[in-house]
Amino acid sequence: MLYVSPFTKKLGFDEKELKTIYVPLEQKRLRTGLEVVDLVVDKLVAGQDPSVLPWQLGMKPTVFSTTLKTLTGMTLVEMRTRWRMTVAYELLRYTELPLQEVMSRIGYTSAQSFSRMFRKAYGAAPLKYRIQCRAQGDIGKYAL
Repeated sequence: MLYVSPFTKKLGFDEKELKTIYVPLEQKRLRTGLEVVDLVVDKLVAGQDPSVLPWQLGMKPTVFSTTLKTLTGMTLVEMRTRWRMTVAYELLRYTELPLQEVMSRIGYTSAQSFSRMFRKAYGAAPLKYRIQCRAQGDIGKYAL
């Protein structure tokens, strides 16, 4: 899966001050060279709906979907859902953002729908997953 993390900083160590600090997280996003795939990822990174792309490219939605499926093995809906769940996974693991904020950032308005999709993707409800992460001490390793 082509993916760009929502985080812009990671926890580091200032050797002069002998303390932990946040340092910029380098986002190295390589282009695939496949315009359709790169445009979908561009939209997802920007938090925009990629379903408008077929019309913007002058393609029939069925042709666009078939092309994307051939290139990535995923439909546009599957790709967007996987992207959303990956962002949710990271936000729940590394931040204290309330569940409503996490849902809002990834485009869900229904807690029930979000919870069902997250459970399907990761085998645990979002809040249960967050509690498990707390035991691992992951909060604060990254910052938005």
